[in-house]
Amino acid sequence: QGTDYAHLWWLPPSSPTGLGDNSTPLPVIVAQPAVDIAENINSNHTFPQRSIPLSSSRVILFDNGPLVNSPGTGSGGADESILQGGLGMGSYGFNFSQASAYSVADDFEVTAPWTIQNFEFFGYQTGSSTSSSFTGVFCRVWDGDPSAGGTIIWGDLTTNLMASTEWSNIYRNNNGPGGSTDRPIMRIVAETPGLTLTPGTYWVEWTTTGSLSSGPWVPPITIQGQTTTGNAKQYAGSWDNITDVGPQGLPFIINGSGGGALGTPTNLLGYNLYRNDEVAAYVEHPTTEYFDMNLDPGTYMYDVTAVYDLEPYGYPGQTAESMKEGTVEIDVIYGYELPFMEDWNTGLFTTNQWTTQGANWRIAGQVGNPAPAAEFFYNPAQTDYALSLTSSWINGREDENNLIDGDIWLDFDLKLQDLNQTGEEALQVEVFNGSAWTTVATYTAEGNTDWETEHVKITSQAKNKVFRVRFTAKGTSSLDIYNWMIDNIHIYRQCAPPTELTATEDSSPEGLSVILNWTAPGGTGPGPSGWLAWDNGINDNAIGLTGGGTFSLAVRFTPTQLAQYAGTSLTKMRVFFKDPASTIVIKVWTGANASQLVLTQPLASYTAEAWNEIDLNTAVPVTGATELWFGYTITHGDNVFTAGCDAGPAVAGFGDKISLDGSTWDDLSAISDINSNWNVQGFVETIDGVSTPLQPITDNTVYETVPASALASVSYPALPGASLPLEVTGSRELVGYNVYRDGEMIGSTEETTYTDADQSVLEVDGTFCYTVVAVYEDCESPMSEEACITLVDVPVIGISALSIYPNPANSLVNIELTNDISHMVVYNYLGKVVAEQTITKNKVIQLDVRNYESGAYLIKFTTNSGENLTRKIVVTH
Repeated sequence: QGTDYAHLWWLPPSSPTGLGDNSTPLPVIVAQPAVDIAENINSNHTFPQRSIPLSSSRVILFDNGPLVNSPGTGSGGADESILQGGLGMGSYGFNFSQASAYSVADDFEVTAPWTIQNFEFFGYQTGSSTSSSFTGVFCRVWDGDPSAGGTIIWGDLTTNLMASTEWSNIYRNNNGPGGSTDRPIMRIVAETPGLTLTPGTYWVEWTTTGSLSSGPWVPPITIQGQTTTGNAKQYAGSWDNITDVGPQGLPFIINGSGGGALGTPTNLLGYNLYRNDEVAAYVEHPTTEYFDMNLDPGTYMYDVTAVYDLEPYGYPGQTAESMKEGTVEIDVIYGYELPFMEDWNTGLFTTNQWTTQGANWRIAGQVGNPAPAAEFFYNPAQTDYALSLTSSWINGREDENNLIDGDIWLDFDLKLQDLNQTGEEALQVEVFNGSAWTTVATYTAEGNTDWETEHVKITSQAKNKVFRVRFTAKGTSSLDIYNWMIDNIHIYRQCAPPTELTATEDSSPEGLSVILNWTAPGGTGPGPSGWLAWDNGINDNAIGLTGGGTFSLAVRFTPTQLAQYAGTSLTKMRVFFKDPASTIVIKVWTGANASQLVLTQPLASYTAEAWNEIDLNTAVPVTGATELWFGYTITHGDNVFTAGCDAGPAVAGFGDKISLDGSTWDDLSAISDINSNWNVQGFVETIDGVSTPLQPITDNTVYETVPASALASVSYPALPGASLPLEVTGSRELVGYNVYRDGEMIGSTEETTYTDADQSVLEVDGTFCYTVVAVYEDCESPMSEEACITLVDVPVIGISALSIYPNPANSLVNIELTNDISHMVVYNYLGKVVAEQTITKNKVIQLDVRNYESGAYLIKFTTNSGENLTRKIVVTH
């Protein structure tokens, strides 16, 4: 971070001092590669299976190989373990089948306290493919020779310890190099939980199972030119030495943590360092670090191999590499931070590391906006040219994290002095995103232009990237212009502010107030499509009422959460149903507390134990100015559980809304011990011909009085269709808004409206100016445009004909309205909408405030002529 190089370091390879009874040095193909390529990177070690990376936190403690005596000569470049028939040897391998009561054992020396993570064993079944046919491995540890009084101190031969098995990239044959492939050797890893050993000599015994009829067979240690390789034993009712001309050892690796006498192989020459799979450097032994300098920003993948001299093994003048250690991924990130500003005030391109092509680019010291400025000058004359002024790297990220919100903008001042107005000369603005240059603006020489500020959006090329910008003057003849001039380059991130802020005076017997309304960032035009949901897309359980009954459920989205989708429509839903024996009516509501039912759609049928995708008969507009609720009403019998849920935790207040009476909405997690989100998702998209909000409809559902204690959930076994592959989201980056009066913050809200009713400040004939800032997850927008208002004591409209009682109240508030009232909204004193309702006729409305917090609330009434009036109520509990 912040540098143009990668610092790499690693540990040298090491050879265990105890290698069975082998008295000769290990061939190169069993030497480990460099380990710990970086301080915090996991170690990799290798037995002969050079093409199989082993990634774990273990350290190799003991290696009882080798197994390969002909590296890279097999089919497809695989290694070979070739039976040395010329020396009189005749055994491919030895039986270690648990089904036939065979096992094998070999010794190892512990040189310091060890905690053993696993053993790696090797075996084959004749005729198998390179997909392992092994199904089990069983092992135990003895404190001495099992044939000479040793005692079992750990393990048994009945517990399957196999953690993994795979082809080792080795073939066992007797006709190599390039020999037969019917005996591919598998690596079998046996996990050994709780196995710790103190210094001493031990024996490990192991046996295996496989899915084929052959064997299984364990190949012996294979050393070119040697017939004696160890002292392993085989059990078949009694212990016998394993021999093939001479005593044989068996290959295995012990991995874990601990210590011991390890030494660097004497034939180690150095290391090959790979960058993105190509050799970047050779580092001579004993150096174990490397600085990879002058890197462009980007992501680099590094590996390292150990390089060995093969002369000690009869191959003078030849070298070989170990398997790769790694891979380590390094992000090289550096560059000027945002915001970046260049006004050329030093008179030099090099101050901020700009680079130029040709002699035509220069600093004009006497002219600019103000002087100096960068200039592309006509002289020396150029034909069919394209010459660039290129920035250094600029960091479009937030420290080590990605930017979430906002856009990246490139502003600059541009002036052209044209000569021949051919239209053939141009200035091209480009951005390099780390892999390619993209043209973001082009200006053609078609006459003089004075200084103008250009505003270019470069989000897609620059956001969360380390990027560069360049200005390329190009054309057929530079003599057709006098110059291009560039000044005041400004590159910055900006989050979109609210727009269309309005301030409207309102009055009531309680005093003056100012109602602010604005449009969410991005306007009300078409938004993106996508699935909205609070659940994780996986069904875990189902909800029902003990004894049966009717209830409604929904998921809820606020205007702030819907701002990005303003202008779209809800067109379909996805719902997971468990039991088939229920009556379902799909429903959509709008307004705070689901105050307005706008769509009902009975389901003639549905598929149980599956996700059902339901097209809505009528698209529901998403305005971004009011809440959106969608879900369904369910009626079911006794012992029926249909309403699907995820495993939680619940996004309380959004993903788990439930109504047991059709009027009051609760959070499922608040009224029960069920902590889940409904398996209900809605799809929003832009479609033609949908703009007017749907009119409210009457809900004729009959609910029985059911207590919350009747709610119950039942978990089912996981089903193949219970999980959705598609990503869904219910969260948006826009958090809310901060409201300012005369430059001082007065409140916050998640809505796109706010009521300022501060009677200690607001007064008749006073002028007040308001601005609003959009607050995002990782930034704040600039101020909105200002909305100012001078307050006058206007008469209260129709106030005598409007009656609210009781006030204060603790349960129900009666509101008697006139025919002139068309709409009602209830706000708390933070400006947040807590209820709203469209008024269709003269009536008495009952406002249920039992779930309201104690305090004062404002009710805004809108008349048919568009005028507003407010009244205050007080809630006490």
